[in-house]
Amino acid sequence: MAEGKEAATVEAFGADLRAHRGRTTQIDSVSIDMSPAFIRGVTDRLPNAQITFDEFHVIAHTSEAIDKMRRLEQKLDPSLKGLRWVLLNRWCSNVLRSKVEPMKEVAEMIRTHLEGILAWVSSRQTNGFLAAINGLFQAAKRKARGYRRFRTIRTVIVMIAGKRDFSCVNP
Repeated sequence: MAEGKEAATVEAFGADLRAHRGRTTQIDSVSIDMSPAFIRGVTDRLPNAQITFDEFHVIAHTSEAIDKMRRLEQKLDPSLKGLRWVLLNRWCSNVLRSKVEPMKEVAEMIRTHLEGILAWVSSRQTNGFLAAINGLFQAAKRKARGYRRFRTIRTVIVMIAGKRDFSCVNP
C-alpha cells in the first residue's frame, strides 16, 4: 500500500514491497483506473504486470459522455429536429450493423418510437412524477400483502401516498 495518485506512488509501492522481501517482477496483474500517471507507473515499475481496467471506470466514462451529450442536446435549437432525426437514424443504422446485440434492441426501439422520442425536444414532458408515485403504489401493494380486494389496496395507497396525519385519531 502506498499513498498518492502519481507514477511515483507505484515506485513507493515497489520500494515498500522490496523492503518486505518482495520483488516487483512477481506482480503479474494489476487493476487500476485509467489514470495516465498510474499507467506510466505500472508500465515503468512493474515490468511483468498486465494492466486491467475494471468495467466500473469504463462505464463511468461512458455515462459521463452520455450526460454531456444530453446537456448539449438540451441547448440545441428545437427547430433542428431534422438534423436530430438524421443523426439518430444514422446512429441506429451503425448500431444495427454492429455485433453488439443488446444495443441493437435499443436501436430498434428508438427507430420504432423515433417521433415520440424527438417530440421530447419541444415538449419537455416527462412521466418521472408518475413513476415516483407508482413506486409508492408498489410499496403500498407490498405492505398490503395478502389483501386481494382493490378497495383495501387503494386504502393503503391513500394512507401512504396521501401522507395523512392520524395523530388526532391516535396520538
